[in-house]
Amino acid sequence: MRRPFILVLLVLALGFSPLTLEAARQRPLARPAYAPLPTAAIDALVSEALKDGVPGVSIGVSKPGAAYVRGYGFSDPARTVAVDALTIFQIASLSKQFTAAAILVLEEEGLLSTDDPISKWIPELELGGRTVTLAQLLSHTSGMRPDAVLGVDPYRTYSQAEMIARIGAMGFSSQPGGREDYNNGGYYLLGVVIERASGMSYAELLEQRFFEPLAMYRTAYCGLPPAVPVPAGFAQLFGPASPIAPVDMSIPFAAGALCSTPTDLVNWSEALSSGRAISVESYLKMITSARLNDGTEIGYGLGIGTGTVDGRLATSHSGSILGFQTYMLHLPAERITVVVLVNALSSESWARDIAREIARMVVE
Repeated sequence: MRRPFILVLLVLALGFSPLTLEAARQRPLARPAYAPLPTAAIDALVSEALKDGVPGVSIGVSKPGAAYVRGYGFSDPARTVAVDALTIFQIASLSKQFTAAAILVLEEEGLLSTDDPISKWIPELELGGRTVTLAQLLSHTSGMRPDAVLGVDPYRTYSQAEMIARIGAMGFSSQPGGREDYNNGGYYLLGVVIERASGMSYAELLEQRFFEPLAMYRTAYCGLPPAVPVPAGFAQLFGPASPIAPVDMSIPFAAGALCSTPTDLVNWSEALSSGRAISVESYLKMITSARLNDGTEIGYGLGIGTGTVDGRLATSHSGSILGFQTYMLHLPAERITVVVLVNALSSESWARDIAREIARMVVE
């Protein structure tokens, strides 16, 4: 996906080997041995990123009986405001798991089905006679071209009608279910479905169903309290990091418009995997690899990447948007979560690399 699109919104789910439903059900009951949280080693690891010019990093690490949250570097262009545990970052496509969870909650309540065709909810969307289901949008297997935001003005506000028309006009790159093609436009459409099925705005539904009940008090749709103004980050694509204005949130919408902190995201990961955010059955749907029409597993479930890391069962997602890159990794058997938020869009995969290395440090 080396396209100008990365300058607006780009997240790639890593292609790990698939996590199956059966594997999730058979995860070991015995608790593994844990290394103590190596805080000094974690600090040293993040310090290397700061030496390479990353302005600010915030991390959250959780395992049974221990947690570590810390900010590093600075959050403002003048580099005078230190990043701390309360600093709010844009989380980019980590937002997708909230969108997927919202769809599944509405399914639990009988308001929709993941088997519904998108045309049931957005009849004005041009599909050329093809049938695309909500499940296919959730798993990036809709066949729709993934370039809906290519060429948009990142600083202009777009209406839903404009974005729906733009997504429909892109057409298809394959038959629905024929292949995986990461698609932010598909998640935009899911946000529209959430609003039409629930009668609430996307932001209101997430606040009422997830953020408030789970005490995620520093998580919000970017631009709404407490994420006001929309956090701004840096670009580090060609030389030293320089400040960059945030994209208008009408563009990423349900594909990547949320803001949060590592503390809230660690709490979210634990609530999601324990059945407190959605039902256990719905969570298993999220972390079960989707299959193409020919039966091939794609290593991505519903809003979450699935597979293994160093032979361990894992779920993960990364995110990139103007000014930020993010990564969240969860090891369900070990009950370890690592969140890394970086306030610089860069060709370097700092967030992913730091998160995976921290996970190696934490578990033996």
